[in-house]
Amino acid sequence: MDSRWAIAEIDEFLALTELRPASLTSRRRANRGRDGDIIAKAQVVEQILDRVVRGWRRDSVSGSRNISVNRWCQHMEAAERARAELVRREEIREKLGDNAPELNAARLHPWIWDGARSLWQSQHYREAVRAATIKLNAETQNKTGRFDISETDLFKQTFTTDSPQPGKPRLRLVLQPEIVITVR
Repeated sequence: MDSRWAIAEIDEFLALTELRPASLTSRRRANRGRDGDIIAKAQVVEQILDRVVRGWRRDSVSGSRNISVNRWCQHMEAAERARAELVRREEIREKLGDNAPELNAARLHPWIWDGARSLWQSQHYREAVRAATIKLNAETQNKTGRFDISETDLFKQTFTTDSPQPGKPRLRLVLQPEIVITVR
């Protein structure tokens, strides 16, 4: 995720939704920005929030209580939380001991991500990993034409460095300027 971009989008949203007096004589408060501008910005910010503050629609601390104050209260709270997470992400990982590298799903092979995407996005992580392995196994079987062996044997035989054997197609790495995977 491009954290700088996400923080800038959140900042713009928070500026538009900032509450201020509706008029000089009124105690009512209104958002700084126009409704159309806020709605357009919310479309993008909601996608950021979905990735940074999982469950933000369901788990908002004050959003349900303050909806009568302003329709954007839940979004504003989640945006503040997301901003804090993005700004302090590295510090939190370092101080709390989870300084593991991030994995960008967009860089996964399409077989893997296509098999897992919908389950992962709906927070069914275990099922997503299982679906990805099933998809990888099925595509490897399709690519090699090997439907006669189980997963373990399939991958052992497919990626072996042994000499080719008749009737046992496999994938072989050809080392040239770039690694190319060919089917034999």
